Amino acid sequence: MVPCVKNADTLDFRSFVLAYEELVRKVHSNKATPDDFSGTTVSLTNPGTLGTAQSVPRLMPGQGAIIGVGALAYPPASRPPTHA
Repeated sequence: MVPCVKNADTLDFRSFVLAYEELVRKVHSNKATPDDFSGTTVSLTNPGTLGTAQSVPRLMPGQGAIIGVGALAYPPASRPPTHA
């Protein structure tokens, strides 16, 4: 579950950062409410941080898309050489 910044498209950068930090504070202090997790139409998920290569995002009512990104890495043919 991911809390969402409400009306992010109307906020300037400072207001966005303040809203983001408030959500982080609420989650870390176990004070987030269901409203903090609703009202978004697009989510970004990164299952790669959990070590997974693939996951199945689930749309919540009202959402239009979930953009899933995994662990980012160079393709094998273009990886920089490693030195032992």
